[in-house]
Order: sequence, then structure tokens, then C-alpha cells
Amino acid sequence: MLKCCSLLPPVHTPSSPTNMPIRKATYSDLSQIASILSKAFYNDPLNDYFFPNRKEYPDDYLRDWTHDLMISWWKYDRVFIVSYDDTGVTGTACWARKGTGVRQLWDVSWWDPSE
Repeated sequence: MLKCCSLLPPVHTPSSPTNMPIRKATYSDLSQIASILSKAFYNDPLNDYFFPNRKEYPDDYLRDWTHDLMISWWKYDRVFIVSYDDTGVTGTACWARKGTGVRQLWDVSWWDPSE
């Protein structure tokens, strides 16, 4: 277990730990995903370097998470997954396929704006 993660309070405690449905995220989930990730990584030691004023400007910190997620959302090698319950999104994961296989999978390398 990572030491920094053991210091964080749980973001959400599910009512039934055996029942955690997941689904592919939608674009409208990004604000909830950004909120979850900003809370989960708030005390990460690297944030003292990248976001030294996050305590004084919490909206800017959240805005940066949202901005980064919006950029990642349009990368065709990424898949976002969320867990959810009646209150909304409760957890998230982002998977990125590495290597040249992603080009064969989607055949959209001609469209890639990052190249």
C-alpha cells in the first residue's frame, strides 16, 4: 500500500462493499471525476511542487484537474471507467493502451492532432 494513500480519508464509503457497479464514463462525468481525483491526490507530495498554492486557490486546483481530464478524454488510446451508485460517480480509473497496437485497433492515426 502506498504510504500517501493510507493518510487520506475515504472519499466515499459504499453501503455494500460487494456491490460496486462499473461502466464506461461519459463526457458528462468529467466534473465528478475531476472532483474525485483532486481529493484523492490532494496531499500527494508532488503537489507541493506542481500546485504550491492549492490551499489558497482550490478552484484553480480543481480547474486544472478538469482541464487535464478534458485533454485526456479525446485521446483515442484512453478508456475511462467509473464506479457509481445512486448519488453519482464514486470512483474512477483511466486505462491507456501503450505501443503501436492502438493504431491498428482504431485505425485513426491520420486524425491524431498530437502528431
